[in-house]
Amino acid sequence: MLKNKRGIVLITTMLTVVLVIMLLSSVVYSNLGSMRLASNFYGREEALMAAQSGVEYAVTCLQSDITWRGDKTDNALSDSTKGVSVRERNGNVVGMLTTANGKKSFFRIKFNYEDGDKGFDGMGDSSDSDRIRSPYVSVNNLYNTTPTKVYTASQDGKLKIKHNQDKYGKDRIEADGASSFALGKSSCYLVVEGFAGNGVRDLTLDKAFALTPEEAAGLIPRRIETYLTLSSDTQFTDSVACAAGDLTTDSDLIRISNAKGGSSPKMRSLHNLKVTSGTIDFDNGQLYYGSGYTYSINGKTIGEDSKYTAQQSSDTSSFTRLEWDDITKANSEGQECVKIEAA
Repeated sequence: MLKNKRGIVLITTMLTVVLVIMLLSSVVYSNLGSMRLASNFYGREEALMAAQSGVEYAVTCLQSDITWRGDKTDNALSDSTKGVSVRERNGNVVGMLTTANGKKSFFRIKFNYEDGDKGFDGMGDSSDSDRIRSPYVSVNNLYNTTPTKVYTASQDGKLKIKHNQDKYGKDRIEADGASSFALGKSSCYLVVEGFAGNGVRDLTLDKAFALTPEEAAGLIPRRIETYLTLSSDTQFTDSVACAAGDLTTDSDLIRISNAKGGSSPKMRSLHNLKVTSGTIDFDNGQLYYGSGYTYSINGKTIGEDSKYTAQQSSDTSSFTRLEWDDITKANSEGQECVKIEAA
């Protein structure tokens, strides 16, 4: 009888130990799960704050230069600027943020479609070390008075295009299989990606530029999409004057000054632009002006001792091309009035 009782006590003790171990294991795994959830929550908040910082940076740059597209190398912030380091490289922007306790996060903005020299963005392709591998591309259309399209790039950050010719023999480009949506005039579609997590700890700005989709998958991402528009009292026309041939005028009859909102006024001509004080000759690309005069580029005043070489271009896409089918016509009976919107 004594032996049987001892066996019962031993079995009961073992069952109790097993239950205690199971209970402790459950508590440990539960705590680990809670810790992971808490870590992921704080990581998402840090990534969101990084994206918000990127939006603030972009808005500040656009307020300074309405044509900004992440291509101003002099906009870079040094590493010593209170834990903020930003670089702009050919339409690609990366900003690294470091807190007081050393935690890192970063944001990135992509304006470059990486679609070649004659693509939609007018930028050349970036090097592999400067290319942001992301499908989300921002488009700045604030300085244009016509709508445009926003395309989604592939996962490697490139937009595939194909070239066709219209009936006039002009080369036209089309996106090859990419999704798109319309962006209104005088507006900007800004998409900023923020990243945080343990994987950011050892990243530098250079490594963040060349981050692959596989490497980015190990980070905690957040994304902010913003639409910026100009108010009606700051909008302006794309050009104050256009001509398909020579544009000739007397300086006493026309004056071009900065438009409201700080934009750069433009005169466009497919041939020569001639004024009494000088000539902009697109054959040699030089800008001539009279003695004592100054001009400005993107709001920066240039003295008469400076030389500026204009970019030559044969592109006519900025000029309105009106065809017969585009014209609103009265009906054959002549009983209905025709309303044509002003433009």
